[in-house]
Amino acid sequence: MTGLVEEAAKLQAFLEREGYEFFFIGGLVVQVWGRPRLTQDIDLTVFTNLTNEEEFVNKFLTRFDPKFHDADQFALTNRVLPMFAKNGIGIDLTLGGISAVSEPLRRSSYQRFTKEIDLKVCSAEDLIILKAFAARPQDWLDIETILIRQKDLDWDYIDSSIEAVSIYEDLTYRIDQLHNLKKEFYRE
Repeated sequence: MTGLVEEAAKLQAFLEREGYEFFFIGGLVVQVWGRPRLTQDIDLTVFTNLTNEEEFVNKFLTRFDPKFHDADQFALTNRVLPMFAKNGIGIDLTLGGISAVSEPLRRSSYQRFTKEIDLKVCSAEDLIILKAFAARPQDWLDIETILIRQKDLDWDYIDSSIEAVSIYEDLTYRIDQLHNLKKEFYRE
């Protein structure tokens, strides 16, 4: 895990030098808000402000290796740039929208991973929201560990964020699953 955190710190230093707004998400961040578990890649959101996205993608692909030959086009279509660091660690970079109106960005914070490394991560609430949308078995397990460890979650924010997105997709199952986990594991 140390190599993963060190690679994330290098990536963060690059993003800060370049002036990008960002935060880490995924299994790496579960270490902060939930129960630490093994993860093999780095997931993050970087805000493009919806301008010059082709240039943005190409800048990253000069520094990192694409996971497959048309990763640049995949990123522009699907808003996720799949890459490898030079040491082989996988990086999935989500192209975020407009940073000035991003509530998850405003709620992100630097959290300690090692004595020397603090990483900018999404809030526990935003990690729950992202994992509820992904809805894979590991995501639900991660949510359980977050609910067990975090005692002061903003449920109004979580519920309103999920409701706002539910106009695009039927999220009834995911909302029900999240509320069932809340009843079972969350103790204020």
